[in-house]
Amino acid sequence: MDHERENCQPSWVRSAFGLVLFALAMFVVFLLLAEHRAHLILGTWLIWLLALGCIAAHVFLGRHGGHGDRRSSTGDKS
Repeated sequence: MDHERENCQPSWVRSAFGLVLFALAMFVVFLLLAEHRAHLILGTWLIWLLALGCIAAHVFLGRHGGHGDRRSSTGDKS
């Protein structure tokens, strides 16, 4: 088993370049979250409000009783 590890080259993720790239990515994520936290929170609320608004419009503005059959009840088959 030891001879298999000797033949493998280290991944670029574990190299110095990979570690610096990872640190830079974490720094960018931190700055984005720190600076745009208000937008993320507001965006989450807006998504839920939009979903609830769609449900409310479906229930209160639509004819919620006859989903499948749109024909009139007078027997007209047109």
